[in-house]
Amino acid sequence: MTSIKLVTILSVIFLIHPAVFAETLGSVTVQVTYTNGDRTGSFGLTSKIYQDFNKNPYREIDSVSDVPFDITSLPLNHQYKIEVYINGILAGVNYANLQNEHQDVNIKIPLPGGMRFNVFYNDGQTPISNALIEVETQDNKTWGTSSTDVDGQTTRFWLTPTTNEQTYIVNVKIGRHLSYSYSPVSLPSGSTEEVKIITPWPHLVDTLLTVKLYNNQSSAVTPLDGKFVVYAIDDNGNKVTQSKINNHGEGYLSNLKVGDYLLQAAELTDNYTWPRYNVTIDGITSNAIVLNHKALVLASIKNDTISWSQNKTSNSVFLGDIQYLLKQKFLKSSSTLDSKRIPGWFRNNANWWISGTISDSDFLNGMQFLIDKGIIG
Repeated sequence: MTSIKLVTILSVIFLIHPAVFAETLGSVTVQVTYTNGDRTGSFGLTSKIYQDFNKNPYREIDSVSDVPFDITSLPLNHQYKIEVYINGILAGVNYANLQNEHQDVNIKIPLPGGMRFNVFYNDGQTPISNALIEVETQDNKTWGTSSTDVDGQTTRFWLTPTTNEQTYIVNVKIGRHLSYSYSPVSLPSGSTEEVKIITPWPHLVDTLLTVKLYNNQSSAVTPLDGKFVVYAIDDNGNKVTQSKINNHGEGYLSNLKVGDYLLQAAELTDNYTWPRYNVTIDGITSNAIVLNHKALVLASIKNDTISWSQNKTSNSVFLGDIQYLLKQKFLKSSSTLDSKRIPGWFRNNANWWISGTISDSDFLNGMQFLIDKGIIG
């Protein structure tokens, strides 16, 4: 008899629909307000939700689209810790003990603070104008940018207050390559801060920038090669300073501010210029630059040569590079060159040069052969 009752009970259990045992789910609506009662916006707002005592997030919301926002499909009979972040900084937290299918939670966050940066060279008195200022959180996200004015001052940033563990990082950038990071930067709730940043850069570089001109890897230019001058050109295309090249192939540039420049050598007798060379002056590292004429010229035609070797550009484009090499005195010709007569097999030479199979000299010698034999002229 007992066996029959047990079988009957088990049969009833197995007939119960699986949905009876499914976990009941609920939701939480989260309202986020400032301490003065104003509702916050959703820009830069993210959230992490923790279940019970777990240290890993049960769910993360990478971008909140509106405030208030809903957190759905949460199993009932659990406690949830809800953190909200603004600009990557923890702004507020509250808890929901979810016993019913829906619960409202309000999270109060501190009022934003404002800070303005005043940026100077290393003397602490000379302002840096036209510098780009970026405010980042420790997760490398940028939350504000501004340029400095003639007084080295930015616009005011209104940002989430910091905590003891989370602060801001301020990047000061001059040009494309010169950057200085200033941290930690703290911001109390509701405050307006003035932050003075003194960079390690001098206003004017007090040492000469030595520029050495070389024909190739080991041979400096001499008076026999012509009369040379070297220019420093700023980001606006202005020639800010120049120097004649002496008998040892050296020139000396002075009174430069820190930043990005283009250096360009020019031969005055035959009136031709070398390709420009990018350099960043920081006033800290050693200032000696070597300009290798051959390397600069060949680097300037490499992209065209790659395209031509892959049949992506016409012979006339490649002929333009050959004519440029003539002007730069790496090739010689007394006749007019014809792009239609460049042989297809010379693409092999181009590919070998690009891959490093043949040297720069071999590649140039191959082009000179086409000229000397009258193949292309």
